[in-house]
Amino acid sequence: MKKFSSFLKELRNSAGINQSELAEIMQVSPLLITLLETDKKEPSKKFINTLAERLEIKNTSLLPLISDEDIDINLLSWLEKKLISVVDELQIMLIQKKAYKLKNYAQA
Repeated sequence: MKKFSSFLKELRNSAGINQSELAEIMQVSPLLITLLETDKKEPSKKFINTLAERLEIKNTSLLPLISDEDIDINLLSWLEKKLISVVDELQIMLIQKKAYKLKNYAQA
């Protein structure tokens, strides 16, 4: 499962925007985007809600991306590994299908 930091960076790159543009879209500082993308800060509920609004999805779609614990994949069962794989694929699809919405905000 991707961490939120990886998801955010991939989403931004898929949208073809830089950190400053994403910061403007999200109405936060570019420094916050850097901290989030480098996993030095966890996203706030407000950030998650705003991002979901900009992507036109429910905020609960983003919540599985926020985890404060590292998972040792070697300790998981086959089924747990498969579920994580499916979630990863869904996250990639979400990035690809919704990234353009961020680009639209950048151009507005």
